[in-house]
Amino acid sequence: MKNPFPVLFPHWQRSLFALIILSLIGFLIEAWHWAHEANQFPIKNIQIEGSLNFVSPETIENTVSPYVTQGFFNIPISKIQNSLLALPGITQVSVTRNFPNTLHIIITEDTPVAIYNRDSFVDTAGHIVTPELLTNTQNLPIFMGPVDQMPKMVTTYQAFAQVLNSQDQLSIYSLKLDPLGQWELVLNNKIMISCGNQDPLDKLKHFAKAYPNLISQNPKQILVSADLRYPTGLALRWN
Repeated sequence: MKNPFPVLFPHWQRSLFALIILSLIGFLIEAWHWAHEANQFPIKNIQIEGSLNFVSPETIENTVSPYVTQGFFNIPISKIQNSLLALPGITQVSVTRNFPNTLHIIITEDTPVAIYNRDSFVDTAGHIVTPELLTNTQNLPIFMGPVDQMPKMVTTYQAFAQVLNSQDQLSIYSLKLDPLGQWELVLNNKIMISCGNQDPLDKLKHFAKAYPNLISQNPKQILVSADLRYPTGLALRWN
């Protein structure tokens, strides 16, 4: 009985076609192994992007360098990201490969709220971070208080700062919380303010409201301190 379907290719052509396909697959596998050898496509450039205030470019390069010796296609991106995220002060890392020899790294650093113990900063969550570097922090306030109270100090500082923003030239230079919960501020003009531990925010609001009149009524004196811990009124010291 004859085959009802025509033979599209003779037997020898089908065999040749299969041989070509197998050869091509073998070539691609061999090329893949060749490209993934450590000495092929070595990384020659490491590009670092981002404002670096807490970690140096040298530290980033030293952290990354053990991984880039494996060649372009073998670079363990996740391991590099995790190693960089372990550096104090870094919160986000993006690592990409740019063919044929470049590693591109984008660094996002933590957001500092205040300085703590001169060599550390407090971030927005109240964590104390001690980084390699501490640059561009000269305009940050100084926090003094128990370590476990840093989250509370962050939220209280933000509330105090908002109150003082009503006076264009007033800001907080330092903020102190003692073991008894007493709040003490030093302003950028060196005025020391004692708010106590009872309704300190309301007391600071009253002071900020009265401040312009206090200064205008005493033009020849310099306000040194204000004690707001009294149930009614406040005690002022002038020079």
